Amino acid sequence: MARPKTDRTLKRGRKIIARFTETEYEVIRHNAENAGKSLSAYVRDAVTGGKVDVHYHLSPQIAELKPLLAEIGKTGSNLNQIARHLNSGGALTDGIAADIRRCVAELFDLREELSGKDRQSG
Repeated sequence: MARPKTDRTLKRGRKIIARFTETEYEVIRHNAENAGKSLSAYVRDAVTGGKVDVHYHLSPQIAELKPLLAEIGKTGSNLNQIARHLNSGGALTDGIAADIRRCVAELFDLREELSGKDRQSG
């Protein structure tokens, strides 16, 4: 059975040629791959204002980052619980204020630790 003919109004017969640096091309290619689209479909959607979803899957390359990411997750969870309590009308007690200060201090410590690792690996 023969393939049905494409409607002339839907056929993509027009071509635009654009030049990119190697870096630009690799960024576009990488984004298209992450969006699960062909290069042409990705560029077409990006140019025409179509929906372009790019999903990045970040994984720590340095084993030392894994425990730091776990700590950030725990601290974020604690802050979310505090926010949920306060947003539901809970009182800001001295204990909760101390928890907030502790969480913020932990985040600052983690930021300092990460900054030190950046300088060491860079």
